[in-house]
Amino acid sequence: MASRQRIYGVHAVRAVLDHRPETVLAAKVLRDASGKLAELERAIAERGIALERVARGDLDRLAEGGVHQGIVVEVAAPPEFSIGDFETLVVERGRALRLLVLDGVED
Repeated sequence: MASRQRIYGVHAVRAVLDHRPETVLAAKVLRDASGKLAELERAIAERGIALERVARGDLDRLAEGGVHQGIVVEVAAPPEFSIGDFETLVVERGRALRLLVLDGVED
């Protein structure tokens, strides 16, 4: 079984729905959603993704202290890129390889 990740926050969830909707497995949305949150709820329902309306405390727990803005989705995680995969990439690309390494990037 593929591993799963949680993504939360209005903008992050919108991005995954726009660019990788096939990876979204389920969504939990704050009860009585309105505005942008209600729009996201409709978009999720239109795609046939399992949707559950929950209390804020449930979302707080799922987001583990993150700022969820009333929505948490579960997605199929991409396959892990191992050190062996990286070494293969370096050998294959040689001097043509260009990397951008980021650390501590936040929303």
